[in-house]
Amino acid sequence: GASIEKIAFEKAGIIKKNVPVVTAAEGKALSVIKKIAADKKCRICAAAQLDGNVIVPLRGAHQIVNAGTAVSVARVLGIAERQIKSGIENVRFAGRFDVRVIKYRGSDVTIIFDGAHNPAASQALSAALKEYLRGEKICFVFGVLADKHFKKIVKNLSDRVSMVVVAKPDNPRGAACQTICREFAFYMSRDKIYSGKSVSHALVKAIKQLDARKICITGSFYTVSEGLQCLKNMSEW
Repeated sequence: GASIEKIAFEKAGIIKKNVPVVTAAEGKALSVIKKIAADKKCRICAAAQLDGNVIVPLRGAHQIVNAGTAVSVARVLGIAERQIKSGIENVRFAGRFDVRVIKYRGSDVTIIFDGAHNPAASQALSAALKEYLRGEKICFVFGVLADKHFKKIVKNLSDRVSMVVVAKPDNPRGAACQTICREFAFYMSRDKIYSGKSVSHALVKAIKQLDARKICITGSFYTVSEGLQCLKNMSEW
């Protein structure tokens, strides 16, 4: 959809008659969802507001909202509060602000994997990086699918990027490096924009050639998956 209302309408297609609807939506999106829910005689449940008694281990303010939504779903399903608290506090989400620290030639290299593949997710990632890194800009390894809103994704992330290595994900829908490099050139100097033959090559290049010690790899879960596999093969570097 081209607007919040249209996107909300499409997302609300999963609503089933007489089945409770749990949502964290607000504003125009919530209005659309409420109307559809009313037409299908569904009860609307808002995301829970978490207090200090529940610790959410996932980074980023958006994950607090996501956790609150999960709590409301669990309550609708009748799950005990003790089990809900345990589930939230022990949650792990590989590839979503997933911080890994590796050793390379005696130095720590921090790599943040995040599958942000749409404008909303990239905004959330930018905010989480700003908080986690206290405003520091870092190297990015970036690969995205061509059918995604990559112009907005690049724009949203640009203020967190010191340099970038662009790679095409191993997927027929992957966006060409040249196309994405042009987008980054609107926001940063071209001498800070590099390309890799693959996501793995881009990550190795960032660490070995560009001497990056803090890296965010993002743009697609395909990109993240290839990056994680690359770490498993470090002995081959």
